Amino acid sequence: DAKVAAGYVFHVGKLASGSVAAGDSCMVKVDYERRHKIANNHTATHMLNLALRNNVSDDVQQKGSLVDDEKLRFDFNNNKPVNAKTLGKIEKEIQDDIAKSLGVYYKDVSLKEAKEIYGLRAVFGEVYPDPVRVVSIGKSVEDLMSDPKAKENYNLSIEFCGGTHLDNTKEAESFAILNEEGIAKGVRRILAATGKLASEAIARAATFKARVAKLDGVKEAAALEAQLGELKREVDSVTMPTVAKSEIKDLLAKHSKRVVDMGKKAAAANKKKAVDEAVQFVKAKAAEGKNACVLKIDVGADTKALTEAVDASLKAEPSFSMIVFSSDDGKKKKVLAYAGVSKDAIAKGLDAPKWVRESLAICGGKGGGKPDRAQGQGSKIENLAQAMAKAEELAATLG
Repeated sequence: DAKVAAGYVFHVGKLASGSVAAGDSCMVKVDYERRHKIANNHTATHMLNLALRNNVSDDVQQKGSLVDDEKLRFDFNNNKPVNAKTLGKIEKEIQDDIAKSLGVYYKDVSLKEAKEIYGLRAVFGEVYPDPVRVVSIGKSVEDLMSDPKAKENYNLSIEFCGGTHLDNTKEAESFAILNEEGIAKGVRRILAATGKLASEAIARAATFKARVAKLDGVKEAAALEAQLGELKREVDSVTMPTVAKSEIKDLLAKHSKRVVDMGKKAAAANKKKAVDEAVQFVKAKAAEGKNACVLKIDVGADTKALTEAVDASLKAEPSFSMIVFSSDDGKKKKVLAYAGVSKDAIAKGLDAPKWVRESLAICGGKGGGKPDRAQGQGSKIENLAQAMAKAEELAATLG
C-alpha cells in the first residue's frame, strides 16, 4: 500500500525474506494487473451509487465501501431490502453504461467551486481536501465546470474521489450483483463483481437455468423430485448474480408445486384403482358364498388408497371381511396391510389387529387398530407371498 502523511509518501508491505535496515534502498513496482481489477471495481462503485439513486430513492447515500481486485462492496441507507426486480434494473443500468463505453474523467478543482456541481455525490461527514479531485463518468470535468448547475448533471455519476479508476467504462467488461443484505438498522450492503469474475458468474447462472429448464421434460414425480432436490442443494452454493439466483429459486418453487400436483393426481388414481379393484373382487367372492378374502393391490405406500378400498368394499358388502396388501420397493422397502372385519368375524375370534399382526410378523412388521379396522407395515418385502398365505389361513377360520 502507499500512504501520504506529513509530506512523505510511505510504501507499506510485508518482507517475504531477507532483512531490511535504515538507509537501504529498494525498487517499488506497481502491480498494474491487480490495480486494473481494483480500478474496475472502484469505477463500478461510482456507477452503482448513481444507479441506486435512480432506482431505489433520491435519498440513498453511501455509508461505506470496499474495493479490491476480486469484488466491490457498497453500503447505503435504506430501511428495507432491495427486491430482485429493482436489483435487476440496477444491474442492467450498469451493464448498459459499460456497453456505452463512457469516458471516465478526473481533475482537481477548487472545493468551493466543485460543491456547486448539481447532482454531486459525496460522503456525508467526510473532510475533503482543497483542491478536491472530481471524478465524472460520461462528461468531462471541464464541461461540468463550464455549467455546474446544468440539470442534466443530475443524471451523471459525479463524485469527489482520490482513488484509482478506469479511463472508460468498457474496460470493466461486465457487472454482476452477487448479494444484497442488511448489515445494520437502516443500512444495506451490495456485493458485486466486474470483469472476468462477473462474466463467469453470469455464465454459471445461464448454465444453471439450462439445467432447470430440462425439468420441464420430466413427467415422473419421483425423478422430478430427485432432480429438484439436487438443484435446490446446489443453488445456494453457486456464485451467480443474485437476481438470476432469485429467478432460479422461483422456477424451482414452481417445479416443487408440480411434484405436489403429481402426488395428488397419483393419489387420486391410486384411490380409484384400489376402490374399483377391491369392490369388484369382494362382490365376486361374496357371490361365490365367501365371507372373507385376501387381496393385493399395487398402490405402493399409499395407505389412504388401501383404507378407501377396504371401506368402500365393506360398505358394498357389510357382512364381509377382508385384508388388503400393497408393497413399495423404493429406497425404504415396505409391505403395507389394511384390514376390515365384520362383527361376525370378531365374534368368531378374528379381529382386525390380530389379522394384520400375525400376517405381517412374517415380514418383520407389526400393526394395530380397532377391532373392526387395523393397519400395519413390515420391511421384509421378499416375504410378502408368505404373509398373504398366513392371512388366507386366518381367513379360513371364518368358514
